[in-house]
Amino acid sequence: MRYRASERRKLALNRLCTFVTALMVVGCDLLPRSPSIQIEALKGRILFVSHHSGNFDIYRINADGSDLRQLTTSPATDDTPAWSPDGQQIAFSSGKDIQIMNADGSGQFSLVHTAEDHSYPSWSPDGQRIAFTTGDIGNYNIDIINVDGSGLTHLTAASPFAGNARNPVWSPNGQQLAFMSIRDGNWEIYIMATDGSGATRITDHPGVDGDAVWSPDGRHLAFASDREVKSDIYISDVDGTGMKRLTDDPRNDYSPTWSPDGQYIAFVSERTGGPNIFVMKADGSGQTRIPDADMEGTVPAWSR
Repeated sequence: MRYRASERRKLALNRLCTFVTALMVVGCDLLPRSPSIQIEALKGRILFVSHHSGNFDIYRINADGSDLRQLTTSPATDDTPAWSPDGQQIAFSSGKDIQIMNADGSGQFSLVHTAEDHSYPSWSPDGQRIAFTTGDIGNYNIDIINVDGSGLTHLTAASPFAGNARNPVWSPNGQQLAFMSIRDGNWEIYIMATDGSGATRITDHPGVDGDAVWSPDGRHLAFASDREVKSDIYISDVDGTGMKRLTDDPRNDYSPTWSPDGQYIAFVSERTGGPNIFVMKADGSGQTRIPDADMEGTVPAWSR
């Protein structure tokens, strides 16, 4: 699952225990089970979060592993980055705020600043609005705001999802949001209209399902689920049918993000010890670590 930095620290010990248990069951085969892909042929830029500098900051690297750059240096925790549709700006959480900066890290300003925690921004396809999570563990809701700071709307606060909806992701056609909710007693993936109506549950399993991201053509969802003891990456049609498990490693895989052309999925894997950014084809083959991103990177986001 995708978690904020404070949540990831709390989960570290649990994941270690899960890994030890998995090793007892399936052994120590930690390597990808299909030939590696050609990283140098990948296009675009990937954002991720790392504690490499001693603080949680946002970094940018080319998908081929070149041109690694640190974009933020704030003493606050910078987390959950998201590209604007044109790749010119980045929304992210910094402390309790949602901030926006240029793609090179310049021009940072606060878009949302209240006493509550805010995280997981997602841009509308037209670049005019941002959906995000408000609240903390046990009290999550989804809000939407215009990029000029006007029109703040509390999307789920007055709905049946009040207090337990998080991690919104805008559909490519701009008409829907995928998100995760524990409304029915378990974390599942849902889709609703951008006005908060018509919510439909997409997954239905005792495991935790989350981290949903739309394919660029809007036909599929990639997501993470711990339905098989530990977290793996899955893909399904947007109605929940045609589900396929893409990763199957003894350690956790989570936080998928599609390449702009829909041919690849980057994700976080703990198979090399700490979390690192891997990439695979959209069918799950060719799982390969991105070089020079060995910085315990999490929460990747891919843009052209």
